[in-house]
Amino acid sequence: MMLRKKQWMISSITISFKTYVILLTCLTLLSVSAAIKNPGVSAQEIPAPIEFTSLTADRQAPQAAVMSTIRWTARATGGVGAYTYEFHTLSGSKEKLEQTGSSPKWDWTPMEAGQYRVKTIVRDTLGNTADSGWSPDYEIVPELLFKELVPDRTAPQAAV
Repeated sequence: MMLRKKQWMISSITISFKTYVILLTCLTLLSVSAAIKNPGVSAQEIPAPIEFTSLTADRQAPQAAVMSTIRWTARATGGVGAYTYEFHTLSGSKEKLEQTGSSPKWDWTPMEAGQYRVKTIVRDTLGNTADSGWSPDYEIVPELLFKELVPDRTAPQAAV
């Protein structure tokens, strides 16, 4: 039995935030029984495009260099399959890729004081990307150093 297929996209509809494309398949049939087995209409889900929703830090600036670990969390929706996350920092004009992988979280312990900006690029299985854009400036202050202990009274002192 020989069937010839032709497909036309006749409509697209959105149901519960998912878009479906309705394909109409016209068959040149040599048999009525083949028409019953092949109804000729199918729907294909088209995934929503990947979209960046948030980039947040668990601590507010300013934080001390070396002494503080800041956890950054990225969130995205849509796309196809698993995500890969890239976390970048910008200090002055120097951009640095800090971490890449499947985790949407990055624990950052800055080693130097300065003004930093952070961004995340999220990539789905098909290579589609979403970019958070640069965060506002995040201030890192110099680490707290103990220099010397100076008593305000000379010894000996009476116990109270």
